[in-house]
Amino acid sequence: MSMLQVPVTMRQNATGRFVARPAPVPDEAEGDTPEEALAKLQAGTTGGQTITLPITAPGQNPWLAVIGMWKDTDPELIAGWRQAIEDNRNAQEEEDRLREEAES
Repeated sequence: MSMLQVPVTMRQNATGRFVARPAPVPDEAEGDTPEEALAKLQAGTTGGQTITLPITAPGQNPWLAVIGMWKDTDPELIAGWRQAIEDNRNAQEEEDRLREEAES
C-alpha cells in the first residue's frame, strides 16, 4: 500500500496551543505541542468524520499525453508567450516590492 504525503500547516493560536491543518482537507487538530496536534490529526480525533475514498491511479501519468504537443508551433509565437509570462511575473514582483516598501 502506498502512503499519500499530505502537507500540513502548523501554527500557534492566540492561547499558545498548536494547530495542525492538512492542506487539502478542511480539518484541523489542536494540541499543547506540534507533536500532539499532529498525533491528534493522524488519529482522527479532531471531532470530524474521517472517510476513505478508493482512488484508482491511472496506469500512466495523463500529463504525458500532452508533452511536446506544441513542439511544431511557430517559435516566434512560443517566444512571445514566454516573454508575456516573464513580463507579467516581473510586473507582479515589482508591485509586491513597492507594496512591501510602502508598508515598511
